Amino acid sequence: MGCGEIGGGEMSIEITPALLADLRTKAEAAEGGEWKVYNASDGSIFITGDDEGPHLAEVWWPKEANHIAAASPAVVLALVDEIKRLNERFDEQKRLATRMIEHTAEQKKEIERLRSFQVVAVEVIGKLNIYHECSDPDECRSCDQIKAGIEAVKKAKSEAINADQA
Repeated sequence: MGCGEIGGGEMSIEITPALLADLRTKAEAAEGGEWKVYNASDGSIFITGDDEGPHLAEVWWPKEANHIAAASPAVVLALVDEIKRLNERFDEQKRLATRMIEHTAEQKKEIERLRSFQVVAVEVIGKLNIYHECSDPDECRSCDQIKAGIEAVKKAKSEAINADQA
């Protein structure tokens, strides 16, 4: 059902860009300003742009007259502009959420890469310690470096585990 068509029962109108453009075109072409309900002395009800000007429409039911007057072109244009603004904001929030999801996925990949590196580093340092032979471990610079490397890897592993649990 398009804009301006009459139907019965419950209506579900999809607010599309085409519908908004159609509403804008019609509102811009209509008599501007505030619309009012004008009750004539003979009991007739009219929609008018002002009390002295021409009548825009004759209406038979007061409730409908109030509704029609409330939907003046200025109101329709304001609603169209607000819907457009909200749609743009929604689209921007959707883009931001997508970027955050992508960034999170990249971070997970980097964490996995670093964990793999950590496992290899522990294995390599462990092998260095096994294959390294020296006559005086207390004076051996290589032994000190291997021990420092093992401690650094153990500390990094502990920090990674603590970070995972947080």
